[in-house]
Amino acid sequence: MGGGDHPPDIGDMQIVPSNLVVPEEDYHADVDETMDLLMINHPLNYVGMDKQGTHVSSLYQSPNGSKYWAPQVSPCFKPVVGSLFNDYEEVENMFTAYAEQSGFSARVTAYKKVKDVITHKVMACSKCGKSKAKAIDTLDTATLLNTKYSTSHCTDCPALIRYKLIRGDYKVLLYAFSENHNHPMVPSYNMDLTRKGKHLNFDDYQFVHSMSLNKVGPQVAHRFQTSLKGGHHNMHGTKNTFKSVARELRLFIADRDMMLVAQKLKDRSETLPNFSYELYHEKGEVKYIFWADDFSKTSYNNFGDVHADVLENNDLRQRIHKLVWNIYLTPEKFEDRWASLIKEFKLTNISWLTDMYAIREMWIPAYFREIPMCCLMKTTSRCESSNAAFKVNSSHGNTLVQFLMCYDSSMDQQRYNQRILEFRDANQIPVILTGEDIEKHASQIYTLSMFAEVQKEIIRGKNQCYIMNVDVVDGHTVYDVSHMNHLSVYINTFKVRLNNLEDSYECPCLGFTRNGYLCRHIFSVFRVNAVKEIPGRYIKNRWRRQILPARLYDIPSRLSVENSDLAVMRSEVMECISVCIDRLSDNLEGLQLFAADINELKNGVVAKYPVKSAANKRAGIMEELIGKVDDVSLGLTPPQGIRNKGCGTNKRLVGPGEKAVEKSKKAPRLCRNCNTWGHHDSRNCKKQGNGEASTSK
Repeated sequence: MGGGDHPPDIGDMQIVPSNLVVPEEDYHADVDETMDLLMINHPLNYVGMDKQGTHVSSLYQSPNGSKYWAPQVSPCFKPVVGSLFNDYEEVENMFTAYAEQSGFSARVTAYKKVKDVITHKVMACSKCGKSKAKAIDTLDTATLLNTKYSTSHCTDCPALIRYKLIRGDYKVLLYAFSENHNHPMVPSYNMDLTRKGKHLNFDDYQFVHSMSLNKVGPQVAHRFQTSLKGGHHNMHGTKNTFKSVARELRLFIADRDMMLVAQKLKDRSETLPNFSYELYHEKGEVKYIFWADDFSKTSYNNFGDVHADVLENNDLRQRIHKLVWNIYLTPEKFEDRWASLIKEFKLTNISWLTDMYAIREMWIPAYFREIPMCCLMKTTSRCESSNAAFKVNSSHGNTLVQFLMCYDSSMDQQRYNQRILEFRDANQIPVILTGEDIEKHASQIYTLSMFAEVQKEIIRGKNQCYIMNVDVVDGHTVYDVSHMNHLSVYINTFKVRLNNLEDSYECPCLGFTRNGYLCRHIFSVFRVNAVKEIPGRYIKNRWRRQILPARLYDIPSRLSVENSDLAVMRSEVMECISVCIDRLSDNLEGLQLFAADINELKNGVVAKYPVKSAANKRAGIMEELIGKVDDVSLGLTPPQGIRNKGCGTNKRLVGPGEKAVEKSKKAPRLCRNCNTWGHHDSRNCKKQGNGEASTSK
């Protein structure tokens, strides 16, 4: 149609019968002449201009009162009948751009094939066609009340283009165009809510997936991305669209869950250095999986395993708490003081105290003094710490492959924190408080956090410990070291033994055995003997600086980082754009020039590289995010019938209201005690215990 000041040519008016608009998946090759649309001519009267935001259209009305909207856009966007294009995609991109400028969405609605070659196609407004009518008996009230409420966006809109392949020339000819719509255009500020506007790009899928690996749901992820992009008008998709991504990920995984896990582990064993795994299955049902990377193996070789005691956190009174958790007591002294405490407070009849004392070897620290590193972390603390760390990323609803990726994120976060600490150790110098050589030596070998603990022991060994006596027993020098608290009150005496031949020290407090660093009593002996450096045998690798090799922190060794060529190049492109925007953030002219250059590059990319169909695009994105299985013949399945601690009973709590409803369905009966009809009898009558009985009939 032309301008908005005269009626359109009646030949432009084309109505598309719904039975001629064939969906792509339902169209067959035997459809041929039906591609010619019927022409129904009507004289239309110009009514005026309709403005929806920045979208302007001419409004026309037919004699029977039907209204039609003709978009008014720049001639460079408007389709021209007789135009030639290189391929179908070029035509569809042109009509899509025209639809965006006009205020509607477009889609391919029909095509014709001849010998597997598409010869004709129709692209129409997304509101074309008619909704399927549902048979309803209007005279039946029950049917009307029980009919589910539904809506439809189809208006049988006639706007479309028709284009076909020219034989021999392999060009595409646009030979029909109808611009009239039987519905208003979408306002420009609502274009993000149209079907085209809600289509997600790769970065949107990747954002939702990355957020899910950090236990952030799709709705919260939508809010986050809205804030990052500066508002909803810059967004692709709604909250429901983001929720559908999570559903599509699960549908993509489906029954390939275990095979995807096995494939990921296999790929890592081929790409990551020193990565190994073991998978055991019985008839395809996986029983267990074990894997370890270079970081884990190196850490285990340097630090060993952590021994944990079996302590339980008990809410005891203050006196009992001080007695139970005193790490300097021997088992004999603990038993003596426990007996005195029980006698003093007359607690002999408290059964739970007696029971806990009976199993004292299982939870009192005094009985674990000789276990290396026993005071680092209690079993309960370690369990809660692990759960808290993994709950940040993983959730109970994850599949196995999703759990594996969440586990990778958790481990990378832990190693990132370790890298921050090592960077701090390498670039910060601790303050020396005593000025002694042994403190300076400790500051050079221990990490900052561990040096703070060792420094406390050095200071306490100097200010709160004194040598009372020195003896030689069996060739060993024995030092009697008095132990005082911060108020200079005497607490105990510890005999530190020095083996002169082996240059080794032993303290009955077993501080080094429990914590991995020397106690104040041995530091007090060091001060007397003018020892300037801590012997190497008393320096645990766990507390040393820079003990792990630098290769473990390289980017290729990180589990949750995508190291494929595609992922690396995508990150590089995004980083380049981010740097340019940062440099031009306050320069309007520079941003305009940069936007023009980017648009020119975008147009070149769009023209050069074909777009994939929606189904193929989604499948490719899913494979990029989750992975793909090379050998589907393995047929691995997750283990069945596994019930771990805390998995629940699969039974929900029934509320009192629901119980009352179920109870009301039962027939009442006569209680022989109170002589009333109800849902009880004489055995559970409430008046039974009160000695009350009714004599009424």
